[in-house]
Amino acid sequence: MRRRPLSRRERLTLMGIVLGSVVSALTGAVASETLKALLS
Repeated sequence: MRRRPLSRRERLTLMGIVLGSVVSALTGAVASETLKALLS
Protein backbone atom coordinates (compact mmCIF):
# COMPACT_ATOMS: atom_id res chain seq x y z
CA MET A 1 0.00 0.00 0.00
CA ARG A 2 1.88 3.03 -1.22
CA ARG A 3 1.37 6.44 0.27
CA ARG A 4 -0.10 9.20 -1.80
CA PRO A 5 2.25 12.13 -2.41
CA LEU A 6 1.97 14.96 0.05
CA SER A 7 0.14 18.04 -1.07
CA ARG A 8 1.76 21.45 -0.84
CA ARG A 9 -0.18 22.42 2.28
CA GLU A 10 0.73 19.20 4.08
CA ARG A 11 4.40 19.67 3.26
CA LEU A 12 4.29 23.27 4.53
CA THR A 13 2.59 22.11 7.73
CA LEU A 14 5.23 19.43 8.31
CA MET A 15 8.06 21.89 7.67
CA GLY A 16 6.42 24.39 10.01
CA ILE A 17 6.21 21.81 12.80
CA VAL A 18 9.85 20.78 12.34
CA LEU A 19 11.07 24.39 12.15
CA GLY A 20 9.00 25.33 15.19
CA SER A 21 10.44 22.52 17.28
CA VAL A 22 14.00 23.37 16.23
CA VAL A 23 13.49 27.06 16.97
CA SER A 24 11.94 26.34 20.37
CA ALA A 25 14.81 24.00 21.28
CA LEU A 26 17.37 26.63 20.26
CA THR A 27 15.52 29.35 22.15
CA GLY A 28 15.37 27.19 25.27
CA ALA A 29 19.11 26.49 25.10
CA VAL A 30 19.95 30.17 24.60
CA ALA A 31 17.62 31.20 27.44
CA SER A 32 19.17 28.71 29.86
CA GLU A 33 22.69 29.82 28.91
CA THR A 34 21.70 33.46 29.41
CA LEU A 35 20.19 32.68 32.81
CA LYS A 36 23.34 30.82 33.83
CA ALA A 37 25.52 33.75 32.75
CA LEU A 38 23.30 36.23 34.59
CA LEU A 39 23.13 34.19 37.79
CA SER A 40 26.82 33.34 37.97
